Amino acid sequence: MGKGRTFELTLSNNISDNTNNSIDSTTSGYSGNSSSGVADVIILWESQGCGKAAYVEAKKRGGSAGNRTIMMNGSSDGDTGLDELRTLVHGSPDWATVAIALSWPHRELVTLDAEKLLSHLEGKTTYPAADRHGARLTDAENISMVMPTLDDWESATAGEDDWRKLCVDVGVPEYKLR
Repeated sequence: MGKGRTFELTLSNNISDNTNNSIDSTTSGYSGNSSSGVADVIILWESQGCGKAAYVEAKKRGGSAGNRTIMMNGSSDGDTGLDELRTLVHGSPDWATVAIALSWPHRELVTLDAEKLLSHLEGKTTYPAADRHGARLTDAENISMVMPTLDDWESATAGEDDWRKLCVDVGVPEYKLR
């Protein structure tokens, strides 16, 4: 099992293990599969009598602080990173929160709103979080970002646990987290 799939399963299991019974989390397909589902992790919760969901593309990347790395590079089917992002956004339910969870070594999880990131990369709007992390398209339309330095972002030790940060960032009420 690759580091990406391990990361997805760890996120999902930690969400299920550390939240109350009104929250569920599951993974979809397997990393790199692209034949099942559009998101790696799906989080389901209840809020004020309504069902809520977050469809999350989970990415675990290596790199060095301050250096650029490819965040989304498409699939073996010839899709680009931009195509992968479009599939995530347009293939998820309209009523769901769609996000990208990005993990770098020794850094707190970065969560980006996938719809805002897509709009930003297509030049339709600005998205400060994308600018903060240096998100841009490569010449091959893959998506790269800069690994944050400790001056710009919390360390994994000082920051929130990945599962908790992801839940809060996608809108799960904090009182539902243990």
